[in-house]
Parts: sequence; C-alpha cells; structure tokens
Amino acid sequence: AKLADIDLFPENGSGGIREARVMRYKEKRRNRLFSKKIRYQVRKVNADCRPRMKGRFVRSPSLLQQALEEES
Repeated sequence: AKLADIDLFPENGSGGIREARVMRYKEKRRNRLFSKKIRYQVRKVNADCRPRMKGRFVRSPSLLQQALEEES
C-alpha cells in the first residue's frame, strides 16, 4: 500500500493513524539514498585543486613538501 492510499483519519476511530505513520516511515526508509552525490560541482573542483596530505587539506604546497621530506 502506498502512502496516498492510506486513510489517515478513519471514521470508526480505530488505530489506523499509527499504521499510517508506520507505513510512511517504512516508505521513507526504503527511498533513502546512501550513495555520494555531488551537490555543488564548483566546490568539488576547488577541493580537487587544493593540496592534500594523507587525505587532509594542507595550507600550501611548501608545507606539503616539508612534510614529505620529514617522512623520508
């Protein structure tokens, strides 16, 4: 049963409201998206251009170079 087919306020006063709420919750849970979605392309482009060290942004390429020299 879809959410649009459920009567939220039944005339006989039974517990249909809870059933409707549970169905709505289950339908919303089924439609959740867990995949990564890029909402702002500009932010992705800027982030791709910034220097990183172990996946984190660093202030400047010179700091990145210093950190690489310290590790080796």
